Parts: sequence; structure tokens; C-alpha cells
Amino acid sequence: MRRPSYDAIDRVIGRICRRFGVKFYPELVKFSAIWRKSVGPPIYRNTEVKRFQKGIAWINTPSPTWRFELTQMKSQVIDRLNRAYGYPKVKDIRVHIGPIAPRGEAGITPMAVEKIPPLATLPPDEAAWIRKCTEEITDEDIRRSSQQILASYLTRRTPLGG
Repeated sequence: MRRPSYDAIDRVIGRICRRFGVKFYPELVKFSAIWRKSVGPPIYRNTEVKRFQKGIAWINTPSPTWRFELTQMKSQVIDRLNRAYGYPKVKDIRVHIGPIAPRGEAGITPMAVEKIPPLATLPPDEAAWIRKCTEEITDEDIRRSSQQILASYLTRRTPLGG
């Protein structure tokens, strides 16, 4: 008997996002989660990851003071991030002054949150299916984002895999 093959959750989410024209950057999501855990609450509250590409992170901060501090701490922060990855993934950090999203609202969500129904409003079987699909995701932010994407997908009543 042949074992069924399963797609990784990031591939499923990627297909869903492409189908609806939503950009999905799994590497950015992973880097943002590592950034949050590695830099500590004061830096996290005053920064926002804008981009992570080819080992270079673009970070926004609201003031010149925070930009100066992060620039001075750059090598320490890169060391922390690479330790969190387990290998030298981060090569450089580029800090820019710019707006950052309030921490209670945003993070990295490519879709508007108000358009996505909470799991409690879905039929119980669909909510249970979403929870089962995402139960192995250990990072809370990534799990919640994955649940939101799947809930949005289900409310459009489009068959999976098509």
C-alpha cells in the first residue's frame, strides 16, 4: 500500500495565496518570528521587518535614535539571529526611519484582517479541520496567520487543490 503524499503547509498556503493574488513570503514570515524572539521586547516594539532577502534584512524604526542604536548593535543582533537560525543566514541589517505598525494589530499579514472571519464564526467541522491542519505549527504568529488564510479560503467556498 502506498503512503499518501502530503504537501507542506507553506506550499498549500502559497498555492492559495497565488490563486487569490495575495503575496506570500514564507522566508519573511520565518525571519520575522526569529526577529521577534531574538531582539527582545524593547527593540521589537520599536522596529518592523519590511523585507528579508538574500541574507539582508530591511528594518523600519520610527526615530533616528532607534536607528542609531540598532546600527551600533548591528553585529550583536546579527549574531543573535544567526544563533537562532542555527547557521549563518543573516549577513546584514539595513535600518531605515519609517512608520511601523502597532504591535497589537499587524505583524506580517498580507490580507486585511477585517475581511477574514474568526474561527468561531465558521461551521464547527471547518474550524476543527483548520485547527487540525495547523496544530503542528509551533510559532503562534505563523499558526494564527495560517488559520486566517485557511479560514478566508474556506469562506470563499473554492475547492482545495483546484
